Amino acid sequence: MSVGEPKPPRLAVLLLRLRLREEQRASVESDLLDLFKTRTSRSGARYARRRYWRDVISVCAHALEVRRGPHVTPRTEREGRSSMDALGQDLVYALRSLRRSPRFTAMVVLTLALGIGANSAVFSVLNAVLLRPLPFTDAGRVVNVSWQGSGYLQALSAIKFQYWHDNARSFDTMATWRSWLGRLDIEGNVTSVQALGVSRDFLQVLGYTPALGRGFAADEHGPAGQRVAVISEALRRKHFENAADVVGRTIRLNDEPVTIVGVLPESFAFPYEDEPVELIVPLGWSVDPNDIAENWPTIARLGKGVTREQAQADVASLTAPFRTAYPSQVSPQDRGMTLATFSELYVAAGVRRVLWILMGAVTLVLLIACANVANLFLARAAQRRGEIALRAALGATPGRITRLVLAESVLVALAAGALGLLLGRWVAGVLVALTPTEVPRMAAVGIDWPVVLFTSLVSLATSLLFGSAAAWPVARIRQSEVLKESTRGRAGGGRVRQGLLVAQSALSMVLLVGAGLLVVTLIGLTRVDPGFDPEGLIAVRLPSKPAAYETSRDLWKFEQGVVQQLEGSSVIASIAAASSLPLERGINTPMSIGGRSDVAGTVEWRAVTPGYFRTLGIALVAGRTFEDSDEEGGRPVAIVNEAFARRYFAESPIGQRIKAGRLKGEFVGPGVEIVGIVADIREVSLRTEPRRTMYVPQAQAPTLLSNVLGTMPVFIARGRFAGGDTERALTEALRAVDPGLPTPQVFPLHDVVARSLARERFGATLLSVLAALALALTAFGIYGVLAYTVRQRRREIGIRMAIGGSRQHVTRLVMRQGIAPVLGGVLLGAVGSIVFSRVVAGFLWGVTATDPATLATVALILLGVAFAACWIPAREAANLDPVRALNCE
Repeated sequence: MSVGEPKPPRLAVLLLRLRLREEQRASVESDLLDLFKTRTSRSGARYARRRYWRDVISVCAHALEVRRGPHVTPRTEREGRSSMDALGQDLVYALRSLRRSPRFTAMVVLTLALGIGANSAVFSVLNAVLLRPLPFTDAGRVVNVSWQGSGYLQALSAIKFQYWHDNARSFDTMATWRSWLGRLDIEGNVTSVQALGVSRDFLQVLGYTPALGRGFAADEHGPAGQRVAVISEALRRKHFENAADVVGRTIRLNDEPVTIVGVLPESFAFPYEDEPVELIVPLGWSVDPNDIAENWPTIARLGKGVTREQAQADVASLTAPFRTAYPSQVSPQDRGMTLATFSELYVAAGVRRVLWILMGAVTLVLLIACANVANLFLARAAQRRGEIALRAALGATPGRITRLVLAESVLVALAAGALGLLLGRWVAGVLVALTPTEVPRMAAVGIDWPVVLFTSLVSLATSLLFGSAAAWPVARIRQSEVLKESTRGRAGGGRVRQGLLVAQSALSMVLLVGAGLLVVTLIGLTRVDPGFDPEGLIAVRLPSKPAAYETSRDLWKFEQGVVQQLEGSSVIASIAAASSLPLERGINTPMSIGGRSDVAGTVEWRAVTPGYFRTLGIALVAGRTFEDSDEEGGRPVAIVNEAFARRYFAESPIGQRIKAGRLKGEFVGPGVEIVGIVADIREVSLRTEPRRTMYVPQAQAPTLLSNVLGTMPVFIARGRFAGGDTERALTEALRAVDPGLPTPQVFPLHDVVARSLARERFGATLLSVLAALALALTAFGIYGVLAYTVRQRRREIGIRMAIGGSRQHVTRLVMRQGIAPVLGGVLLGAVGSIVFSRVVAGFLWGVTATDPATLATVALILLGVAFAACWIPAREAANLDPVRALNCE
């Protein structure tokens, strides 16, 4: 070293000579000296001396590890310490390395945690709704028995249940039930209770045994059986103060004395009902062979050693003899008895598809996060090329260096997994709030052991994924070149980083197109006119049908009482009752015209009070609406909508007769006379055109169709004033008619319209959030890679500007480097988005799966975000001082 040149710290040089072997000392000391000189000219002697100390300490520490450990040569690796010791060393070093780079560690942990948290949240919903087994003993043997009609599954009629119960040989036993809201009187304390009426072997099918007392005896299930009940542990704690002598006590259920004979175990759960079951009683039914109402859901327990396929063949073989014995119970289109899973029966097909689509979407987000983290690790590895080369010079093998990088990735993934679980718990709560109400088992959504295991596996898989992408170019570093070139900033893995940007952009394009199509669908549906005016309308209904209102006459008297209470009110402008609300499930029944016995088609059937059309603002097109004189025993009448009139009548249908509803294979009664035509409304869905609909007076509603509904009628009121006066008036009227009714549900009709779009809003909202997250991660990845590339190319940019290159030229050069992989990703993503859009095609309305406008808009958004992400590094490069850039090199 010549006189006047900067010199490294003598103490550091002495430490280096003492700690290294003689054969290593000369080359390593020379390389470190070159680094010291370059740093001195670039950043000053003080900075260079400090960095020299850090390099010396790092080299000496690694030299000590090499002496103690098995990592000098492949042979000594095989003869040295165990692989677990080596792994421990790698993890300790990786932890120290990450602690020295807190900003880098925080960025990669947060990026991965977002992807892992989203996956954990969606998987928790998917697991609770679709994957988790039923909470029964030996749940794999419990199956649902359903009747397959014309392309759909439904519950059984009473005689179907009895026939398969007596003749199926593949089942240990079968059971059915009916839920209802009971009025419970315990020593004068009156409350409502969620009850089940169950068949004889209900508890045996589920595999539960009462924790106290006993179950039901055989003679307690008939119509004349003793009135007994088994209560839940929650009911015992709430109303009996956890008394041990509750068995044998008498309570009053719907004003009848009932003896408690048992208490269910605390683990008892029945996911087929939305509300927790508090009390079960014997069903006490008698089977009527002529009753075709399919009101009885059925579950069965397979016999030991019987597979589902064997049981399916068994139940299917009984369809033909049943058809012969009970022809009125089977339609020609019916396919017969079949077995089904819980999700097939109780989770709508559309909801199942939405959940799987969301699972696929969060997987794409996680892949984008992994690509981002891999790019960050590649940039970090390039900055550490000198350190890595020194390790290689000291005897570290490419395998050892690769393991060090993988150890860092594993630690990062574990930290991200832990943080992701916390984020996932919060996001899962948001998902529960957004999920449509018809999705069952949402109360079971949470971070349980399956979710923790899933998150752990995802964390491990991601660590291997991005760790391998980062370790591959690191293992190819040539130590003879790096120690001389590290200060010039040659970066390894450039092609890998560009490829990762292309992949990120393509995946973001796929998610953005899917979200865009669902958003366009949602916007289009919100603009659909439902055919009625929901403004100012308030609806009220009871959560379940009390046992006191079993017949149509009981229901009609109840409705009359409530309507009479509110007619002429200073608060209520108009009041009506209906069997169901628009845009909610009603009854679709066969129909004939002109007294014929053949089926002309199907019709949506609604039972309403005279004020229904005026209250909802449905226009009368011809004829008249219902009157108070249209009562039970009077001339049966009906009103049809315009869609019905257009479909079945060339001229006015007023005065024509139609029949609806079949019993024993025949239409019920002499039929009804059409007295009016009203405007079309969207009775079923905003997606579908108005269905053919007939309205009948509530007073004349057939008993069969009223009982099929299984719920109380809903009351609809239009208030005279804004505010809560309408709600109070409705609830007070219900209490005045029957003080023992449970707390009613009161909601504006706007909520009904919103609920009809719940599935579309759920899918569009979540996919949009995931697409936005993917876009943000992609923008961050583009910015990070380009900013790093600019720093590595400072010398080249300085030379370009020194020989006359303009700022605009440099800006275009950098922008082109950032936009080029995004353009490739857009083209690749356009192809992938067409495939993905076909997956969501079943949810689209008013837009095609390959909508050019959506594709073009998404491409422009992605390119715009990429342009913004590239602009900051490009401006930084354009403002670079060429003199300083060249002096630093």
